[in-house]
Amino acid sequence: MTVTAKLISKRYKPRKGGREINVINESGITVKGGELAVISGRSGSGKTTLLSVLAGLVRPESGSVHYDNDDIFLMNDAKLSRYRNKSIGYIPQGHGALSALTVLENLILPAALDGRNEQQRAEDLLERLGLSGLKNQYPRELSGGELRRLAIARALINSPAVILADEPTNDLDDENTGVVLQLLKEQAQQVLPWSSYHTSRQRQAMPTPPIKWKAAGFTGRIYENDKAYYIGGGTRIYTKRLLTE
Repeated sequence: MTVTAKLISKRYKPRKGGREINVINESGITVKGGELAVISGRSGSGKTTLLSVLAGLVRPESGSVHYDNDDIFLMNDAKLSRYRNKSIGYIPQGHGALSALTVLENLILPAALDGRNEQQRAEDLLERLGLSGLKNQYPRELSGGELRRLAIARALINSPAVILADEPTNDLDDENTGVVLQLLKEQAQQVLPWSSYHTSRQRQAMPTPPIKWKAAGFTGRIYENDKAYYIGGGTRIYTKRLLTE
């Protein structure tokens, strides 16, 4: 699957007036199957907004987002929700777990909504992420790191073609960071964007060395045999091949 964003832009205007904030300039990116994309930028530069647009959670002012030939913003809400649940694994900064459901129930819910029973896959993911002993617990009984790992497992339960992850290892120690990054690479059929990187393990995923480039009046960086895109606000996207076609 290929993800293509064309001339997307997003602006926010404060409720009480004030200057309109241009979060994403008219930007485009194409990421093919087997590529890792790392979104890098300072806090508040639009990384989460970009991921939300790519996931179809936030509608841009202009532009389009295609998954292969499907323009997700031409879908109605119900169709887009079904498409996202089946094809896009989204890992938010928060956990998003439903408080009334157990860990296991939270995990199998996306598969159940798609009409499938993924009990065994859910058990396997919980085992890989060190949560098997907590499957009957409720979200309020979990630590921040455990909730983060549950969010990651839930994003992977439907074996999505695309994984969009917003700081997926932010609340994890080095050991669990290594487990999560390895699992994401194994599961990826398409692309793993996340908004920033904090640990040495995550930095190792970045290609080196940088080569200067210029495009559309902005200065960014490009890597040999890889790509870099600048979307404005100090945010850049780096892509790296992970799989062979």
